[in-house]
Amino acid sequence: MIKLYVQGTIKSKIDIYRHIFRFSARPTDKILDAGCNVGTRTIELLKVPGVYVCAMDISLHNIKATKKAALEICSSNQLDMVLGDLLHLPIRNGAFNKILCTEVLEHVSNDQKAFRELCRVLQIGGTLMISVPTFFAETFFAHLGMKHPYHLRTYTLEKISSMVSEQLRVINLERMYSKTFFFLTIVALSHTPMDFNRSQVKRQTLILRIYEEIWRFFDKLSLAGPLDYFISCFTPFARSWVIAAVKEPTN
Repeated sequence: MIKLYVQGTIKSKIDIYRHIFRFSARPTDKILDAGCNVGTRTIELLKVPGVYVCAMDISLHNIKATKKAALEICSSNQLDMVLGDLLHLPIRNGAFNKILCTEVLEHVSNDQKAFRELCRVLQIGGTLMISVPTFFAETFFAHLGMKHPYHLRTYTLEKISSMVSEQLRVINLERMYSKTFFFLTIVALSHTPMDFNRSQVKRQTLILRIYEEIWRFFDKLSLAGPLDYFISCFTPFARSWVIAAVKEPTN
């Protein structure tokens, strides 16, 4: 990945999705962003001309935020917003050829049922891209006394791989680092309150400001991306497991 950055192959967030998720959005794609949060991934996907994205979330606040940001860059016929529950998707079978579901399954009460619903609305031959926090990340935060209040379970690699491979064929597995992981670590160590509903800290501290300035400096030097991947590949500090899998015809 560092080599790809140096070569200029990876230049943006959407390039990261292509290489990490083995995912390349095309104008003919119909994509479900399941658990869209405030729309970061949806916005990146909509930058591909002509692509259709359905952004779904259980939070009305997230739906409104995503819609407001998305309609600034695309036409309304490229986007649908669905307020719904991953356990009961109000979507017909095989509606999408690509599904993105990142950092969601650890939040739902029945992850097995939620995963079956994702598989149901995925076309034959379609790709599901999924991520969950690593066991290391979750236990690390727990030891800091900062267990995520809305995470209902912890995934080992074996557990998440087994669940996916029961219904789909896994085509790629990566460890993903996110500077958010260290950001939340700094939040915990500096005893700063966190609003998990809006992913915002409630009080700025000197250590947080220093942290943000350091990352801003790395961004200006175009070193943040290579550093992300170095940390992910050569240290235990991966934030998430990322799995790409294909739905094959049943016999």
